Amino acid sequence: MKRERIKKLVHTTLSRYFQKHLQGLMTTITEISITPRLDIVKVYVSFLSPKQDIDQEKFLQESVIPHTWDIKKELAYQLKNAVRTVPKDIRFYVDSTPEKAAAMESLLRTLRN
Repeated sequence: MKRERIKKLVHTTLSRYFQKHLQGLMTTITEISITPRLDIVKVYVSFLSPKQDIDQEKFLQESVIPHTWDIKKELAYQLKNAVRTVPKDIRFYVDSTPEKAAAMESLLRTLRN
């Protein structure tokens, strides 16, 4: 119950942060996992630019990871009244599900032909 509540708060906070700071880019938070001790949050994200294809891993490394401290401060501020312990570490990963789905779809098309 507690982890689910934290996940929801983390999702809401990160969604607002990304919407404010990554304008012109569609960001999807596909999964959030929290360790049992509630000290580490793993966030899986996907980025989509309407203008061009972007290297998601490179974008994550250049535009999100350097701002992890600011994101943690915002998260701590939003969670301070809701939970006793605020996660100490937040880690971001690019969600590779769309690429895996495209590869599977391509494989299935090849098998059908």
